[in-house]
Amino acid sequence: MILQQGADVNRRADLAGDLEFVSLADLFQLLGGGNYTGILRLSSDFSKIHGEIHFVSGEPVDARWGAWFGMDALHSFFGWQEGRFEFRPQEFSGRRTIRKGRMEIVLDALRMLDDGLIKKLGVPQRLIPYRSGGLSGSYGTDLAVIKGSLIDYSLILAEESFEDRRRIVSEGSYGNWIWVILEGRAIVSREKEGEEIPIVCLGEGSFIGGLEVLVFGDHVRAATVTAVGEVKAALLDTHRLSTELMSLSSAFRKSLLNMSTEVKKASDDLLLLLTKCGNHPQAEPVRVGSRDLFCRDYESESPLGSIIRIGCEKGRFQVDSFPSEIGLLSRTFKGFVQCTADIILATTRRAWTIRNRTADSGPNQSNRKTA
Repeated sequence: MILQQGADVNRRADLAGDLEFVSLADLFQLLGGGNYTGILRLSSDFSKIHGEIHFVSGEPVDARWGAWFGMDALHSFFGWQEGRFEFRPQEFSGRRTIRKGRMEIVLDALRMLDDGLIKKLGVPQRLIPYRSGGLSGSYGTDLAVIKGSLIDYSLILAEESFEDRRRIVSEGSYGNWIWVILEGRAIVSREKEGEEIPIVCLGEGSFIGGLEVLVFGDHVRAATVTAVGEVKAALLDTHRLSTELMSLSSAFRKSLLNMSTEVKKASDDLLLLLTKCGNHPQAEPVRVGSRDLFCRDYESESPLGSIIRIGCEKGRFQVDSFPSEIGLLSRTFKGFVQCTADIILATTRRAWTIRNRTADSGPNQSNRKTA
């Protein structure tokens, strides 16, 4: 994201960036918090026509996308999975077509997105293939890259740089720090039978550290995180995050902490498959326990929406607490929860793909290979 003070509005935008990194919901918070008046232009490789949202004192008053206008156009923009945005100060002189407040719009749009009522445009970039000749050879050829969104910079205590291949945290070690990646990528890996096996790749906006750190403090790290190239990360104020967690209802807090447990379970399942199948199809399918339910048609939902639905089905999450309390979370804490959900789904998706590949090979194909 680029922020320029006093820029020539005829040449350069005051605020510009990628929707892959800063979501439209985050932009609404940013522009609303600053009471900005101007025009937000959106463009995407998946649309020949750019979109426009007009703001007056931080509130959206009009939106246009081709023949669509008003709320119809505005809701559609929340389905843009990738693209670019530019904001320029500009007085609004048109007809107001939007009268709802920005927070009501955001909550309604995210609910509609989860319910499949808003069409998604483009390819979600939080879960994209990552191919590398890095750790453990073929084990790392189908990693997903987890990317996050804007955080509250007042939570940053310090910024740190990590050189290529340097371990940021080590599995089995104790620690109570939480970072968010500002630049670069890092590999999350687990050790199995003396081998370091990659699980997912963390990109900009992703968090290093689990939710359980906010409760248990100095906690045993469940995985190793290693820098890929140079990584710049921000050390976060865990005391403030912990205070926010403890202010939630006990049922909601327990549900969120169960997400950290799901991260470990998902990677356990993946390790079982990778070490038995070697990341390639073998004769006998390896069952992934309860993960069958976890993978069922989740792609039609947002990652966090899937975690909520499946967690409720399993009885581990309190269904009534999520809708009311999620909206009360701070931007940074919500990003932390979203990142955890993304890691669970990316890991589960990878295990599911390997399991299907294994099942499709069948005994006959295996016999042919042996012959």
